[in-house]
Amino acid sequence: MLKSRWILNFPLGLFLGAVTAFSVAWFVDAEFKSELLGRLAPSVLSALTTLVAAAIAVTGVVRNIENQNNLAEQTRQRKLAAARAVLPLSLSEFYKVCDSHLTRLANDERTVIGGQAELSATSQETLKLVIENADHVTQKSLGFLLMCYQVVVARYHDEQASDPEAIETEASIKLAKYSRASALGLWASLKALVAVQFEYARKGEERDRADMAARTFEFELIHCKRRDGWLLTNDALFKELLEAKVADPSRTFLNPNYFYR
Repeated sequence: MLKSRWILNFPLGLFLGAVTAFSVAWFVDAEFKSELLGRLAPSVLSALTTLVAAAIAVTGVVRNIENQNNLAEQTRQRKLAAARAVLPLSLSEFYKVCDSHLTRLANDERTVIGGQAELSATSQETLKLVIENADHVTQKSLGFLLMCYQVVVARYHDEQASDPEAIETEASIKLAKYSRASALGLWASLKALVAVQFEYARKGEERDRADMAARTFEFELIHCKRRDGWLLTNDALFKELLEAKVADPSRTFLNPNYFYR
């Protein structure tokens, strides 16, 4: 606020100073002739009065703008504090949704069983409220989360709408594993990105936690297992596909430029 006030007042002060300096110089050059002063005094006083009135008016406008900005900032801070208070609950739900889909894919199921398939409207509104009122860095990271979520949920809906193949061949089974590994990579990377946001929810600080996200991503893929405890990496093809994604996560949401490839 101080900087903006200085920027707004500086040109006016410079103008008034220049007018005063030129007026003094002009009066000195005119050698203070009483007759000339008497003739010009009303005009000069009128001009000075107008300038002072203009300066007061501009100062009032500047202060009014500052007050409005202060009120807007206070409102933003209150909304952000309210949203952050319930953000951990929304992130926990987000985490469970990711976990439910990882379990679904590990067990080769078409629908989520015994879990939560999508975020509730309340959690989505909480995330949007934080995005609306947070700083640019947090806006970018949480906005990216919601964009990624829309992608994987849309693909999930597409799977629900498609008909399963009646006859399974060796080629179709292999293709299905490729598809599942791709989906596992997306959901695991989304879960990793959600996990690192808990620090912001607790402390209100956004940090670069790419290393933590990468470790969480690796753990989720390598230890992905069915309900009976069988690890997917026990399958040679799954092991190859999942380890390849850990080595190069550029086709997952760990790539910050995922939407600009």
